[in-house]
Amino acid sequence: MRPAHLAIIARAASVALAAACLTTGGCASAPAGPRSWIEPGATRAPSDAAPIGAAVARFVASRVSPARSLLVLLPPPDAQRAQPAAAAVAAGVTDALRRTGFAVAPETGAPAGGPADATVHRVRYVVTPLATSVGTRVLLRVQLDQTVEAARLFRRDTTGALVTAAPLTVREGS
Repeated sequence: MRPAHLAIIARAASVALAAACLTTGGCASAPAGPRSWIEPGATRAPSDAAPIGAAVARFVASRVSPARSLLVLLPPPDAQRAQPAAAAVAAGVTDALRRTGFAVAPETGAPAGGPADATVHRVRYVVTPLATSVGTRVLLRVQLDQTVEAARLFRRDTTGALVTAAPLTVREGS
């Protein structure tokens, strides 16, 4: 089989895997609950924050207006935020949402800085490693207001950078 055919097959398998993980509630051990979660080992370096944060911001912006929304970002547990790579991802998600134009409030505290007529939206994200036949991938799941969920699969390129491996998969409903 030619390398081009193998690449097409690998991409199709990645898309199918991301869709299966989203529709079955996920393939990883992330706890259910109101907090975000970054599985140990899912991120390797602070540079992982940029692609993960950008994916979260693009999804949220595709669903709600930055000009009329205040986001309550549900952070990972304190123990996870103490790990450098996980802390970078948490900060990267917040930064990307703000660069997209969203007002982001802390989980607890006054929602200062948002538009006066803002609609409040809650955002939760889960980042987990996912072993596949073509190597370990990173699965990002984003939940908006506990009603809309999206998943995106990432892979490592030849330099070790995190890059998109499959398109965004969205599931609506409760």
